[in-house]
Amino acid sequence: MRHSSPTLHFALYALAAALDPPTGIFSDATACKKTKACDSLASARGIMITDDGRASVLGAAPDGTVWTAHGAYGGPDDELAVDFFGVDGTGMRAATWDGEVLTWENGAVWRRRHTGFAAQRVEGDQPFDGVYASEAWAGGVAGLRLVSRRMGRVKGISVTVLGTDDGRKFFELVGAFRGWPKSSESFFVDFRPVGGVDRWDGIHTFDGSGSLIWPDGARWYKLGGKSEAEL
Repeated sequence: MRHSSPTLHFALYALAAALDPPTGIFSDATACKKTKACDSLASARGIMITDDGRASVLGAAPDGTVWTAHGAYGGPDDELAVDFFGVDGTGMRAATWDGEVLTWENGAVWRRRHTGFAAQRVEGDQPFDGVYASEAWAGGVAGLRLVSRRMGRVKGISVTVLGTDDGRKFFELVGAFRGWPKSSESFFVDFRPVGGVDRWDGIHTFDGSGSLIWPDGARWYKLGGKSEAEL
């Protein structure tokens, strides 16, 4: 019987240890009917892994809502384990990570995005949940934000944001709603993780812009995707 060399074992261990955690924006290839690298916004998934291994996962649904889930990353096999009970009732599910692709134990495959989605800015009254873009967005990953007001799929008052300004460094922000004036929805977000201030007020407008507005005048524009048939 032929045994692999200690050098090979060490090389494989070093390769696994060198992998960055699966923080970033992904496409769920199983959400696509025609292509493995799906461009539909409904396939968008965002993952944030903290330094202590806690994982936050956001995912866009075909109806435009964005669900949230939580779990952990690490252990001897560097697996990502996420509790999907609030999303689809299935409970904990694990995925292996090779640096570019997450392969889940149920067969789902999430691929890291290096390009943007088939999307464009939309106008008109829009629901709060969704995929947004900064004013500097040029169609790629840089400038994208997944925004949710849900625990699992249940609508609530908490706000979760996962985004990136440059397509390489990602951030997670949290906040909550303050109230519901007739012309807008007022909320606040803790911007300290990106060098800002705590409890920064935001407004979700119903003024035809389909955007989130911040105190400094910046807007995050709502993005609308294309159907699978249009891709």
